[in-house]
Amino acid sequence: MMTSRMIRKARLSGIPLWKDTMSPKRVDRNHGRIVQSLRKRGASVFSLATLGKGVPDICIGFQQRTMLAEIKTKTGKLNAMQRNWHDTWNGEKVVVLRTSEDVEQLLRKE
Repeated sequence: MMTSRMIRKARLSGIPLWKDTMSPKRVDRNHGRIVQSLRKRGASVFSLATLGKGVPDICIGFQQRTMLAEIKTKTGKLNAMQRNWHDTWNGEKVVVLRTSEDVEQLLRKE
């Protein structure tokens, strides 16, 4: 069962809570800042962090495009499941976002 602190942290990070019993997977400490930065620039963001199994952390909608992104700290690395998921995904390449500057660069491309 999720505590009120876990629920509050998940909501601030943009993690969807479908059931009270669903615990969010561990997210990088910059997850909330990256989500905030995307939304501030007009992007829609849906967190996929609760899915685990190598699935990217977020789905981003911006200027009628849909992108998947993995959020990592400056020194964070993809684990084996994440690398495998990214390598076998047939859609647009998954991006790795570490900073607000990465967000700006990504959205400038669009």
